[in-house]
Amino acid sequence: MKVYDLQWFTTYGMSYAEAAEQLAADGVTVVMTQNRFDPLPSSGVDQSAYLATYGDRIASYDDLAWVEAVRAAGMEAHQTSATFFDPAALEHFPDARPIDARGELDRGIDWYTGVCPTHDGYLNWKIDRIRAAVDAYRPEAMFLQFTRFPGFWENWTWNPDYEFSDADRFCFCDRCRGLFAEATGFVLPEGDLPTQAQAILSEAPDAWNAWRAQRLKDDIQQIARAMEPVGAPPLTLNTLPFPRADFDGRDVRRTIVAQDLPLLSDTISTFELM
Repeated sequence: MKVYDLQWFTTYGMSYAEAAEQLAADGVTVVMTQNRFDPLPSSGVDQSAYLATYGDRIASYDDLAWVEAVRAAGMEAHQTSATFFDPAALEHFPDARPIDARGELDRGIDWYTGVCPTHDGYLNWKIDRIRAAVDAYRPEAMFLQFTRFPGFWENWTWNPDYEFSDADRFCFCDRCRGLFAEATGFVLPEGDLPTQAQAILSEAPDAWNAWRAQRLKDDIQQIARAMEPVGAPPLTLNTLPFPRADFDGRDVRRTIVAQDLPLLSDTISTFELM
């Protein structure tokens, strides 16, 4: 069960043990929780009134005490990270903001703004945070969310008539185009970014999809290697419900967000379906 917010601790005033014992009594065996080292970004809900009311209580929250209570109640405590979703971090890594096939910077949709998976500076920063959490809490598993090339899936599934466009295809920053050309031997034509993006999508779509999927796997494996000295917990990956029947036979999980589940199966222990 995902237990990310603290309403049990604030609104309902439960102790760590009371909340954990209630979850166990309800048959919960795994608690996915967040931590102070790599906290999950907000999903855009206005929390000003809540924070004004419970700010002091929140300040007293001890995430290690919560993890210990979860385990004392007989459950596993898994940590989580929003791997490529961290809007505040884009202020520090502005060139990690993705660029779509039109050549436009991703400004996000609603509360979601993705991060380019080829930005090594951002990835190393995120890995340091993940490693710190694993070292502190020794989780039974590490749950990686938002581990994909940018895509706001809610926008697609809420609208049965949604049509994918170049605004949905990422990432075509200079770094991604250069790495793709270097890895595959694809010769980028002369011209601006949209011209090169269209050449990739029209002349080498399979190679493009395969390269992005492999790049995502490489990032995940880098995370796994970084955790080895501090516990090496198995990895759980958040993936998304994109049946081909709902998308005219297209495998949009692979072609849009670059999650290739067979490719990842030797690296990921568990796939979690949103």
